[in-house]
Amino acid sequence: MKRIAALILTTLALVSLAVAKDKERVTVQVTARNDSNLAYSYAFVNANYGVAQNLNLLGATLTLALPNGDSAVVNCTSKFHERFAGPGNVRSCRVPLVNEFEAIFDGDKAKLFWPTSLDGKKIESETYKIIAVSKGANQAPADIQSTPEPTPADQAQAAQQYADCLKVAVDNPSVVCKQ
Repeated sequence: MKRIAALILTTLALVSLAVAKDKERVTVQVTARNDSNLAYSYAFVNANYGVAQNLNLLGATLTLALPNGDSAVVNCTSKFHERFAGPGNVRSCRVPLVNEFEAIFDGDKAKLFWPTSLDGKKIESETYKIIAVSKGANQAPADIQSTPEPTPADQAQAAQQYADCLKVAVDNPSVVCKQ
């Protein structure tokens, strides 16, 4: 029975490694951070809509700039840590002290990897939950269509319509022309 359980656990571990290997690591940069065991309000500005959001959070929160220009707010609270029975079964989240590191994004999770040794061989990691995402300022959201720039022909036609309206407005003061 123990052999079957060990075989199943080994198989699950290998499958999870194979799945995790398919995800691509991207280099991210921290643009804002906060870390507290007390609840705090974290301001996040959505660059696309120009809307600021106050997020009420607890734990470690990072705003990450992604290579494609997007931003992601990730948060990590205390994690369960099996030690002894009782209230001390939690540990604080590991927080990167560097501002540039790698991350793997998968669903609503972001696994962060950062160096903790001088030679860069020792790597620390922690899984954070994605709280908010903002598309880059140079990318239009899918639900908003941009208005095309008017062509010179369109501008000339609008100017002619405005001139014609002004001619009519001279004789009739109730006519209002808009440019």
